[in-house]
Amino acid sequence: IPASTPLGKLRRLRQLLDRNGISYGRATTSYSGNLYGYRSGKVAEGKVKEGDLVISAYQPRSVLTQVLFDPAAVVKDSITYDITGWSVPLAYGLDAYASRTRLDLKAAPFDDRAVSLPTVTTLSNAYAIAIPWEDMTAAAVLTDALRHDIQVRTATTDFVFGQDRFPAGSLVITRADNANNADYVRHLHAALERHGVMPKTIATGFSTSGGDLGSSNYQLVSGKKVAILGGEGVGVNEFGQVWWFFDQDMSYPASIFDPEAIGSVFSGDYDLLVLPSGRYDLADRSDDLKAWVRAGGKVIAIGRANSSLAKLDGFNLTEKKADEEGDDSASDKKDRLLPYGNRERRFISTFNPGAVVKVEMDATHPLAFGIGNSYFSIKTGTDTYDYLEDGVTAGRLRTAPVISGFIGATAKQEIEETLIFGVQEMGRGSVVYLVDNPLYRGFWEEGKLLFCNALFQVN
Repeated sequence: IPASTPLGKLRRLRQLLDRNGISYGRATTSYSGNLYGYRSGKVAEGKVKEGDLVISAYQPRSVLTQVLFDPAAVVKDSITYDITGWSVPLAYGLDAYASRTRLDLKAAPFDDRAVSLPTVTTLSNAYAIAIPWEDMTAAAVLTDALRHDIQVRTATTDFVFGQDRFPAGSLVITRADNANNADYVRHLHAALERHGVMPKTIATGFSTSGGDLGSSNYQLVSGKKVAILGGEGVGVNEFGQVWWFFDQDMSYPASIFDPEAIGSVFSGDYDLLVLPSGRYDLADRSDDLKAWVRAGGKVIAIGRANSSLAKLDGFNLTEKKADEEGDDSASDKKDRLLPYGNRERRFISTFNPGAVVKVEMDATHPLAFGIGNSYFSIKTGTDTYDYLEDGVTAGRLRTAPVISGFIGATAKQEIEETLIFGVQEMGRGSVVYLVDNPLYRGFWEEGKLLFCNALFQVN
């Protein structure tokens, strides 16, 4: 894993390795040769540089290491009840590389490289403070800042100040925005130190490129008052995944409402409604829901919650129709006469117990900030939707997508050219469609960043 990997991602990876007793080190020699790239799924010329994090498969936990880092798990019998893809580099959004042969590399213990933060005085004297949006540590600093009423902006495009380049989505905290908050720098410095994030100071409001500070390229982030549906019809595990994200991962307050009590969300001062995956009917409150969104509310629908919205007028989500042959076709008649005993094996052609698929992202859209033009999604079902006609298809599966794990042959064809992530504007508000659950079981780290984009970056 290259040394250039964002510190937050490296830290979370190392925590996983440490918990599982897997040894690793920092390369002290280099290597050039054929390496497998997890993102490309191909073997090509690559390099290991001094300082890179390296993990040897020749260690006491070698089997576990191979299992966790195997890019494509082999399923000997495809009749299985659980996920068949979990490759750590894909789950953690890493630019990682592997060798099928043993490398003659030397490595030293991987010591923490201390983050030397600017002093409170230095931050206080800065025109603005910028934090790259690269991993979950930036999102953690953002939530801490919002709790202390610090005014934060996010950049809608890449930007440059002097020699410092920042990706779209980066956080910008200006002294002018926080003129009425005397303690904002002290609270911000504490958050940066707590999460191990290195900011950069900006000395002027005039940019080299990407827009000057104060332009519309930097949007103010408002703290969201969050409501989550839970109870009858909501998937128990899926609800727990959402609740855990807000309560444990982000320490962000959220209120829970039963679907029958959803009217309390619309009549209250909530501005974000999360619909966890489940089977519930919102038809009776459709007009109220749309009115609330048009007034400035945001809905984030996850997994099968999208099927509830697809049934409502005004929500631009359409289930993809499979190509059908006529009832009197020869193949249809043949299928009706197949032996009963093989029905389970015939069923698996339409089944997806859980595999990893490569999603093509629109890198210019806020849902892709910090992620880029591709995202590896853990897909646990076969629900499919057409690309949005009136909205933005921010993430989509193309023809013959890269897949790690098992998906039945028929299901594999049906998910091609379908919506995975999209956003529909509705009045002053928006609806975020997350067909795949980015918070699945709380272990898909890159999915948490994508959900933070839906939460904070989509405005």
